[in-house]
Amino acid sequence: MADKYEVLREAAVAATTGPWERHDTGGFVRCVRQVVSGRGICSTFVQNQPKTTAGWENQRHQNNANSDYIAAANPATIQALLAERDALRNSLSRMIDVAERVDGWSSFPQIPIDEARAALTK
Repeated sequence: MADKYEVLREAAVAATTGPWERHDTGGFVRCVRQVVSGRGICSTFVQNQPKTTAGWENQRHQNNANSDYIAAANPATIQALLAERDALRNSLSRMIDVAERVDGWSSFPQIPIDEARAALTK
C-alpha cells in the first residue's frame, strides 16, 4: 500500500494551485474555483434529500459545508500541513536520539520514549 502522506503530497503538487474559494452558482450546485483566475476546480451537490423546504435547506447547508471543506483543503494548505508534519517528525526523531544518548537515560520513564517511537512508525 502506498504511503498515504506521499499520495496526498503528490496529489497536492499535481492539483490546480490555490487559493480556492466556494462560488455560489445559484440553485443547489456550488463551484469550488481558483481565486485568482476564477477557474472552476469542481462542483458539488447533495442528492437524496426529501423534496420539502426543510430537505432543500438541509441540502443547501450540506452543499455549502462540502464546498467550504474542499476549498479549505487546497494544495498550498495540504503542502503546508505535510511540511509541518515532516518537521515535527524530524524533531521527535532527534529528541529520541538525544534522550537515548544522555547518561543515565535508562532512568527516564520508558513509556513516553516508546510512544514517541511508535508515533514515528505511523
